[in-house]
Amino acid sequence: MGNSESKLRKLAARRADYSIKSSLYKFNPPITIWLKLFNSVIKPILLYGSEVWGPLMTQRHTSWDTTPTEKFNLQFCKEILKVHRNCPNHACRAELGHFPLSLHMIERSVKFQVHLAQADPDSCHHRAFLSNSLCPEKHQRTCHLKIQDLQNVSKTNM
Repeated sequence: MGNSESKLRKLAARRADYSIKSSLYKFNPPITIWLKLFNSVIKPILLYGSEVWGPLMTQRHTSWDTTPTEKFNLQFCKEILKVHRNCPNHACRAELGHFPLSLHMIERSVKFQVHLAQADPDSCHHRAFLSNSLCPEKHQRTCHLKIQDLQNVSKTNM
């Protein structure tokens, strides 16, 4: 699930990037403007919903640099620096002071988990969070029953 969502986010970000570059490229804006545009327009597109699918992507610590969102991030960095695509990734990030998107995904996921944990105990999303955290994978049958109980409770509350 995570990789396909990441690819969809990359395609949407590429469309936004092309639109921005086609209208601003002739003005040759400074790198700081490009970074502000990336952080305010393109990064939210790339990270949309990463609270949910991000943890699935960031568990592979050996290949995090090859995810579609991170590839797009690096391509953008190299384009605004006007360096060759074979330039080392860490050098481009260091030059821009730009962190990998996987760090932002982890941060957003943790904030979302904290939000779920601190939600109103009677809310459906808080109950779903508790049932998921109390259900190890080996007890999927009982977990399924707990989810059915949550659905029944939510129907009665509506």
